[in-house]
Amino acid sequence: IKTDTEFSRLQPVDPMLSLEEVQAMRQQQLLNVLEEFRPDVLSNSVRSVAWSPDGQFLASGSDDQTVKLWETNTGQCLHTLQGHSNAVVSVAWSPDSKTLISSSADETMKLWHADSGNCLTTLRVDRPYEGMNITGVTGLTKAQKATLKALGAVDN
Repeated sequence: IKTDTEFSRLQPVDPMLSLEEVQAMRQQQLLNVLEEFRPDVLSNSVRSVAWSPDGQFLASGSDDQTVKLWETNTGQCLHTLQGHSNAVVSVAWSPDSKTLISSSADETMKLWHADSGNCLTTLRVDRPYEGMNITGVTGLTKAQKATLKALGAVDN
């Protein structure tokens, strides 16, 4: 996959669109290009793709809980990064193209070394109420219950 070819195929966007609309359009255009050159890539429901700032790599995050790193000049998969326990919903690059971050529906983010494919660290939001049972607790608003559940509490 040649990056100059890919970028030349992306359609211009309307300057009146919101940032979210532009990002969604660009993501869909990248998926369309990726599907044309490597249809096998999309067999696992790719949710996110991102070009490295230096243009040498493309990262994709999928429902199969993996991140794949692609060499853009050859279209070869360099690494399949595993470690998430749920769908990978977003991928993004560091400005120097040496580190990739992935976020997952498993409520974690992972930093990956692009050259080696090694996981550098796993980040997770603090869950101070992990396992606390709030079933039947009265006096809490829906918003308060939602916050407690997001911080680890359980409500059967």
